[in-house]
Amino acid sequence: MGGKDPKLEKKLIAAASDWKRAVVFTEERVLASNWEVQISDLKSFCTAFDDRDATIAAGFDLQAEHFDVNRWHDDYSPMLANGRRGDALSGEGIALAKMGSTFVLVTFAYPVVSALAMSQLKDFCRKECSS
Repeated sequence: MGGKDPKLEKKLIAAASDWKRAVVFTEERVLASNWEVQISDLKSFCTAFDDRDATIAAGFDLQAEHFDVNRWHDDYSPMLANGRRGDALSGEGIALAKMGSTFVLVTFAYPVVSALAMSQLKDFCRKECSS
């Protein structure tokens, strides 16, 4: 299975200045992260792009926090889904991208808005996750 990728982790941390939490993973392992997270915390995200209606209905659960999902796009490269918990000022946003077999999950808080976080996430995926 292997451990984390130190080079990718360094790139993720550099890219994550506007993100509260960020993790790159596959179905089998965490490749890079800027916080303590286990692959067991991320397993449910691996099926997020299988069914739009199911994902939006269920939302995302990350380490005992529930996020409503309000956007889901499987026609982009990378595929994207995002949502939030709480209100605009004190809540937290979440975004998930999938490129090939690699996922990138980020969370963000005000003053970072989803448009900025999603743009940064797309750029990171296209640069670091394409093979």
